[in-house]
Parts: sequence; structure tokens; C-alpha cells
Amino acid sequence: MTVAIVAPAFVYMPLWAAASEGLFRDEGLDVTIEVAGGTTHGVTERLLDGRAQIGIGTPEGVLLDGSGDLVIIAGHANRAALSLVAQPRFRNVGELRGARFGVASLTEGTAYILREMLAQRGLHDGDYALLEVGTHPVRWEALKAGTLDAALQLVPFNYMAEDAGFAILAQAYDDVPDYAFTTVNVRRSWAGAQPAIVEAFLRALLRGTAWIYDHPAASVRVAASASGVPEAYVERAVREFVDRRVVARDLSLSRAGLAKVEETLAHAGATRAADADRAIDLRALERARASLAQLSRSTS
Repeated sequence: MTVAIVAPAFVYMPLWAAASEGLFRDEGLDVTIEVAGGTTHGVTERLLDGRAQIGIGTPEGVLLDGSGDLVIIAGHANRAALSLVAQPRFRNVGELRGARFGVASLTEGTAYILREMLAQRGLHDGDYALLEVGTHPVRWEALKAGTLDAALQLVPFNYMAEDAGFAILAQAYDDVPDYAFTTVNVRRSWAGAQPAIVEAFLRALLRGTAWIYDHPAASVRVAASASGVPEAYVERAVREFVDRRVVARDLSLSRAGLAKVEETLAHAGATRAADADRAIDLRALERARASLAQLSRSTS
């Protein structure tokens, strides 16, 4: 199967762990991880056209989809590990009026979180420009080139920016503490026909998540290999992932975080095509948890 992701971002450490530690192989799965073209809506598009069977991307893509076929089957990153990075000349968010902000998509993910953070400081649509430039590695290059004034940056690119002299003006942890940043999404029609495969994938991802929490030092090796980021920054990113509980160990979906997604969609004037309750089906996750618990009891 193909699993689509937005970018080689550190929220995907459980997926990388499941692949590198042979956890997918243990479940009889042959998994290819595909970066979906550097945009958040790329994951949604790959799910809809069948290029990917599973997507770990934004819940906005599910909620805004009009087909009715997309569904969230597990939580993933329930916290947005994002910092607002700006050119060194900016001393506070108020000075960013008229600025050019880079986002991965105008209709999913960082665009909504950024709008929320700016609104809390008195900046609203029309006070700034949002440019769809791509994911955080692309935004980092644009920041360094000076073609963007500011952008939200995931760990550890925020650390890299700070060391390079850029200004860190706000943290999503503080401004939007509950936000379903990424979720595990599938086509309902495909998952309904492949329940055993879906459950096996979720078992492997659950084990990969637990592995990150239980083996943070070894996780540095895995994440450095997958991301190409220097290990000094990777170590900080792994520590933040674990300390902040970015991905719930049991892949719980934050209902408060999903409610915040719905709220930000409404504030931005986006029209939801799917009701949140109808867009969620956690039964495969419950079966995966139960089977792992049964295995643990039988081997203890």
C-alpha cells in the first residue's frame, strides 16, 4: 500500500519508526511512504484518486471534501508544533501588517492556524498576504531568500531559524493549544473492503508511536535518516515530540482539537462538506488497540 504524507516532517516519526523497525513487515504489509508534492492538499488528492490508500494529513481535507468518501480513522498530531518565524527586522506580530506569509495550502492546515494566531493579535484577512509556497522546508528556503516576511515553521526548522538570527514571534502551542493538526485518513469505500489491512496498519502505527516514546535516543537515528536534518536539531525535535506528547501514544483523536479545526474553518468562511461526527470512524483503531492488548496479555 501507499501512505501519503505532506512532507518529511517530524510529526511522522511514528510512521518512520514503523517502517525502519520492521513493524509493517511484522503485520504482513508492504508500505511505501510517498511525499505528496509538498502541499497539504496533495495528500487529500492522492486519497481521492486512489494513488494512496492511506493519508496522514489534515482533517480539513476530510471535512471540506464533498465526495463523502473520506473518513478519519485515527488521531495523529493533536498539537501543532509550529512557531511563527519572521525576518529579523520584525520585533512583534503587530509589525507584520502588510507582510507576506507563506503557507503549504490556502485551504488546509497552516493557513487556518496562522489566521487564528494573527487574529488574536489584531491582524485579519486583508491586513496581510497569504502565499501558497509549499511545506516547511520550502518555506525555510523562501525565508532565507527573503521572498517571505514570515511563516509558520515546524520543529526543528524553528530552531534552525532562531540560530540563523530570525525572529520567533509566537508559538502555536500557546495560541492554539488544542488543534487536530494531522489525522489518519482513508477512503471509506476502500477501508470498508479491506478491514484486516486497515487494522494491521493501525497496529503497526500504534507500535511505532510507542517505540518513539520508549526509545527516544534510537529515534534520533531514525528521524535523522528520514529527514536529512542534522542530529543536533533532531535530538531537540525528538525531545519536544515526547515532552509535548505531540502524537498520542494510543493515536487518540483530540475531540477538542477537531472542534478547534471546525471553529477556524468557520471563522475563515470555509464551507464544510462533511459533518465531523460522520467524518470519523474509529472502530478499526479500537480493534487494533484491543488486539495489541490481547497480545500483550498473552505474552506477559
